Order: sequence, then structure tokens, then C-alpha cells
Amino acid sequence: MTESASRDWWLRLQIGLGLAGGATWFIGAVTEQDFVAGAGCGLIVAAVVLRLGRTRA
Repeated sequence: MTESASRDWWLRLQIGLGLAGGATWFIGAVTEQDFVAGAGCGLIVAAVVLRLGRTRA
């Protein structure tokens, strides 16, 4: 796996986690389900942590 392909894979993972988190949070907020909204926030935080970790690497 080349460095460019590896970088693209990580970026797709981060974007996917962010979008999934945003959608999950929105569904939880609309349906007033605190657990679902919290899970969405957790996915968004995971995407940000991955972004910060990859920036330092």
C-alpha cells in the first residue's frame, strides 16, 4: 500500500465517521433519544481524534 493510498484510506474513514456521527446525532436529536444522540457525538469525536492523530504522525 503506497503512502498516498494509505492517506486516502484514513481520510475516507474520518469523513465516513464524521458523516455517520452527524446523521446519528441528528436522528437522535429529532427523535429525542439521548443515547442515540450521544452515540453520534461519540462518532464525531472519534473522527476528530483520528484526524488529530494522523496530523501528528
